[in-house]
Amino acid sequence: MMKKKHLAAKCIAAALSVVITAGAVTYNSGEALSAASNFSGDSKVKGYEDQIKKADANIAALKNQIASSKQDLASAQADKEAYDKLVASYMEKIEVTNNLIAELETSIAEKTDEISGKQSDYERKYELFKLRLRVTHEEGQASYLEMLLGAEDIADFLSRVDRVGSMLEYDNKIMNTLKDEKADLEEIRATLENQKKEQEVLKAQLAADEADMQKKSEEAQARIDKLKSDIATSQAYQAQNEKLREEFEAQLEARIKELEEEQRKKNSKYVGGDLQWPVPLDHTKVTSGYAWRTSPITGRKELHNGIDIPAPLGTSVYAANSGTVVIATWHYSYGNYIMIDHGGGIMTLYAHNSQLLVSVGDTVKKGQVIAKVGSTGDSTGNHCHFSVRKNGSFIDPMQYFK
Repeated sequence: MMKKKHLAAKCIAAALSVVITAGAVTYNSGEALSAASNFSGDSKVKGYEDQIKKADANIAALKNQIASSKQDLASAQADKEAYDKLVASYMEKIEVTNNLIAELETSIAEKTDEISGKQSDYERKYELFKLRLRVTHEEGQASYLEMLLGAEDIADFLSRVDRVGSMLEYDNKIMNTLKDEKADLEEIRATLENQKKEQEVLKAQLAADEADMQKKSEEAQARIDKLKSDIATSQAYQAQNEKLREEFEAQLEARIKELEEEQRKKNSKYVGGDLQWPVPLDHTKVTSGYAWRTSPITGRKELHNGIDIPAPLGTSVYAANSGTVVIATWHYSYGNYIMIDHGGGIMTLYAHNSQLLVSVGDTVKKGQVIAKVGSTGDSTGNHCHFSVRKNGSFIDPMQYFK
């Protein structure tokens, strides 16, 4: 019997701890899971909890996977951008090299033409030189001797010898000059051809590098496409799991409400009678009643849903009637507070206590000390805030005192 009362108390506590001031119990996202802990023995509740936890695990894993994929995507996009810049750079260098090769080919062609010209001059003059020698030979040594012996005196003879030598020396000099010029041109052409070969080697290397970067860029693009596809797939799975989670949470909330209603029906009989004053009778002054007022904490107009009874710190707080403790916890506004279910839709609330002396599920009797006066939560001094709820709505508690 005691276990059933504890279960009933926990069921009601789960409902009331969610929305204290509302007329009907509703759950925000995640609160159904918290309330479900009071019904851990129910197979349906456990099944919904397990499904929600599984969905949560899937969602967390997918979020991590998406975050990791997005990092990889950013890296792949950066790689592709770098590869594309290198490809463009290599293409520019190849174009410059092609232009240089074209210029070298033009220069080589020009030098080849010059060499051909020098060769023609050389051959032409060489033929004239050979012709002169042949004529000289054909006319014989006599003509040569006659020219020398025809000299009038020794001075004229020497002059004629020098003239003949000069002619031979001139012809030889012309031939040597032509040979040297041709050799210089051939050397220049060879240099240009070597430069062209070097540029062609450079072009081949640049083309290979450009092809390598192009391949890497394509591989990076393939990675980008795959990562985008993976992210889209993971996001779709995440959305599916989030939808499933919402469905399971809605089913869990519905099941909890069903169980709470069952427990409420089991505890629907009010014990009856008037309520006992919640503190010793030497503290009967009410400083703030059940009414609309300007909050001393927020400064806003609001409904004060109970009565405030000043009392020294540590003063005993009594249960106004017999019932079951459904809430005994901390609240940011109520501080340490207790709620007791008296059946028949009647509940009483005791707030701002310095100490709680009962726990959820405890059965208390009318007049039992359940707490000590304090000033916890939103409070300006030691007092007992006392409220009455009827069928989920706060009402003026003074009508229950005689």
